[in-house]
Amino acid sequence: MSILNSEAMKKVRSKPELVLSIFISVYLVLGASIVKDYGSSTDEGMERMRASIALSNYGIHMGYLRFDYEDLHQSQFYGTATSMVLLWAAGLFSPILHIPAGVLMHYGYFLTFVLAIIALFYLTKLFVNPWMALLTSILFATQPLLFGHAFINPKDIPLLAVFLLTVTLGFYIDRHQRWKQSMDAEIDLPNLFYEWKRYLGSLPRAALVPLFLPLVASTLIFILKPTLISLGSELITTAYTNDQSIWGVLLTRVATNLSSTPLQAYVNKGVTSLGRFLNVSAFLFLIGGWLTYGLIVLRRGHGQLSQDLQDKSILHFISLHLKNPLLVMAAIAYGFAISTRIVSIFAGGIVALYLLWVYRRKAILPLFVYATFSILAAYLFWPIFWRYGISTLLKALSLFADFDPYSGSVLFMGKIYPAHEVP
Repeated sequence: MSILNSEAMKKVRSKPELVLSIFISVYLVLGASIVKDYGSSTDEGMERMRASIALSNYGIHMGYLRFDYEDLHQSQFYGTATSMVLLWAAGLFSPILHIPAGVLMHYGYFLTFVLAIIALFYLTKLFVNPWMALLTSILFATQPLLFGHAFINPKDIPLLAVFLLTVTLGFYIDRHQRWKQSMDAEIDLPNLFYEWKRYLGSLPRAALVPLFLPLVASTLIFILKPTLISLGSELITTAYTNDQSIWGVLLTRVATNLSSTPLQAYVNKGVTSLGRFLNVSAFLFLIGGWLTYGLIVLRRGHGQLSQDLQDKSILHFISLHLKNPLLVMAAIAYGFAISTRIVSIFAGGIVALYLLWVYRRKAILPLFVYATFSILAAYLFWPIFWRYGISTLLKALSLFADFDPYSGSVLFMGKIYPAHEVP
């Protein structure tokens, strides 16, 4: 028995990851045992409101039905990805586990902190001895201020987690075999340029017509937009005032608080939703049409290349990177991080600087794939992009660049102090 115990201890000592997993397991149990001891922080109400408004864009209603992004003013540009997922999960599991949704939200914030601990360990392990990385992670995990905030801070702790995760996954991109394969080969740009020039020159002019069709269709949608919005407004008015019509019956079934909500509120909401739908439809039709045609041209052009040249083409290298799951996961994590807080954009900048520093020009193609997936993920996880498009980034960055110093009060040792007078 003692020999078995000795062997088990030796196995533990030889694997820092195993020690970390044991520490995390204990940490999770400890968190579950004390999570009910924490009350709500002042930031939680607004964060849940933002998350609820974001979820409503996916057709998931968690409250705050009468509110929209405009009601949030500047704070609409605070990302909602993490809080949105946690709010949805809390609402889903609360009736199953018979635990208040607020308590589950607190444990969700704590889980993001645990994720940050794991990410920090693997990031630090790239630069120092694994045991030093383990010690660093445990010191980080047991910092009293961070540990306390891990349960009640809906903004800083999730940001800490997604930022660290983005950087960590980004620094592991080049550890995959697909990355090594792509670095070992060369792109034959002169011959590729010649062959593609010859191929595109052989295309008839009529082949360029499909490039303009999505643009024409999208323009048509925008021209008809005022008329469609007017029709939508009339339809909502008819449904509201005539509950015997088919539209009135449908509205009665969908709207649970019809009698207490004025007509103008429904008209405004409907017009806003319809305008957003038309904008998204036009964008998707335009981009979808161009992408479809572009893919057809690329596929045919790539097929006319010799096999040797195909293996030295840009498309071949992109396909290698697309088969790198670490790169795709890192890109999705980056997009999710941006959708949590815009300052996470600098996490991807750190990853880009690292890859460019180590691999120089060979890092350009994988960074293109990384950026593409990140943009798609950010667009998916942050519904405000559906309203403002790419200008969302500029609006959000401007907000945080001009962030005013905190001028409120702070509760410290049972007393409330002005922020600049905290002992």
